[in-house]
Amino acid sequence: MKLSKQFIYLFIVAFLTGCGPSFTLVKDERINISKRYSVQPGMDWSQLKRESVTYWTADGLMLDEIVFLESIQDGKTFFGDEKSNPFKSNMSEIEIAELFIESLKINGQWSNGKYKELKLQKFGSFDGFNFGISLVNKDGLAYKGLASGAIIEKELHIIFFLATEFHYYDKFKNNFLAIVSSIQKT
Repeated sequence: MKLSKQFIYLFIVAFLTGCGPSFTLVKDERINISKRYSVQPGMDWSQLKRESVTYWTADGLMLDEIVFLESIQDGKTFFGDEKSNPFKSNMSEIEIAELFIESLKINGQWSNGKYKELKLQKFGSFDGFNFGISLVNKDGLAYKGLASGAIIEKELHIIFFLATEFHYYDKFKNNFLAIVSSIQKT
């Protein structure tokens, strides 16, 4: 049994025995994501919070997820780990995208990944950026996604969407884009 299949099996067993993660319901009403901004979900989502990382999913985390990385401070990593290189508030958008993919590969155990089509774009009323994501897990399953972010008062805020390339990416891509376009300063 491969490592990722073992993890899924253990996750299911832990969930069924009551030791699994605790999901809550996010209703389709404006919600504060951080002290800096809020979004309109556009539909009901299942939410899992882990410190400064918030996950939303409709059909399951291994299928589709929208992830909010909140208030990443200078010198901290994207996922609070000690393996990744830290974010620096003076990084360019290209450096942030490269660090983001590197951090995903380290923390998500992806065998391959890249960003594409990086461009400057508003993050609500903030100056920001966005880019596409392409990842392949160790079992060869392809994932696609999008990321949008901004440095706000020297803290990085990123929202990203990741789903299996087959079916789920197309199913939820427009939901993600609507969430990003709904960003409002709090």
